[in-house]
Amino acid sequence: ALDVAATEIYKDGKYHLAGEGRSLTPAELVNYYSQMTEKYPIISIED
Repeated sequence: ALDVAATEIYKDGKYHLAGEGRSLTPAELVNYYSQMTEKYPIISIED
């Protein structure tokens, strides 16, 4: 399981991934999570 706490990284309409030095739109964040589930054995994602 992955607890993303997305509300903690949301500001001004984007999700800020400080560790990666980039910001994502909501659609891009969904795609990012989707890619993670393909790469890692993630069973669920919780916010």
